[in-house]
Amino acid sequence: ARGDLNLNGQAYEIADAVLYSNYFVYGVSVFDYYEAQVAASDVNADGIPLSVADLVYLVRVVVGDAQPYPKTVAPAEASLVNSQGTLSVGGDVAMGAAYLTVEGNVTPTLLATEMELKYAYDAAENLTRVLVYSLEAASFTGEFVRVPGTLVSVELATAEGNPVVYKQVPTEFALAQNYPNPFNPSTTISFGLPVASDYSLTIYNVQGQVVKVFAGHAEAGIVDLTWEAGNNASGIYLYRLDAGSFSQTKKMVLLK
Repeated sequence: ARGDLNLNGQAYEIADAVLYSNYFVYGVSVFDYYEAQVAASDVNADGIPLSVADLVYLVRVVVGDAQPYPKTVAPAEASLVNSQGTLSVGGDVAMGAAYLTVEGNVTPTLLATEMELKYAYDAAENLTRVLVYSLEAASFTGEFVRVPGTLVSVELATAEGNPVVYKQVPTEFALAQNYPNPFNPSTTISFGLPVASDYSLTIYNVQGQVVKVFAGHAEAGIVDLTWEAGNNASGIYLYRLDAGSFSQTKKMVLLK
């Protein structure tokens, strides 16, 4: 039955919520009957099992804040800022949980009040899994956790147990190295805008001649541009980003 994660015949118990939270930190090893427990895990009835949004909704049903079998709703939207390992969410929607994976064996620090922190290191994957949640149906906004190391993934859910589509917002202008590099015939160039900005990305050959210009306006966030270079000769190219008062140049190699 939906919500009966521990398969004891009683759905929406606190034991189900605890088992669900253990899954996010310790993985599928916490399940004895994987297929049945996956079937029971889609608590918010959105068709996506084993999501942190299901955990939030399960807690809400347990504490009496919501009824089982909700109608499917559209994902909420939020912004996510990673400032040197301190994560914060922005927008008008309160969060009910966050699930992170971080490269390496790290120790996170909980920043959100009224929330709980659970984490564990997976040596086989070289990842630390981090869960910020509450068994009291609490919620958070703003800064919620500090995690050293490289962030691999983030999953957010609202306090109502709905999934969240977030846009990552950088804290400063930045131009990333193109990927792949060397490349043939196309490559992706990414850059970060901390505020809405006009931008110009110019690609030059080694003689200083302009090969391609991408220009436009974008909201704060990460912008990905793809250069199709199939008609260009092999060699070294330079690309420069100008956005606001920021300007930076990097090198890339087209290898046919």
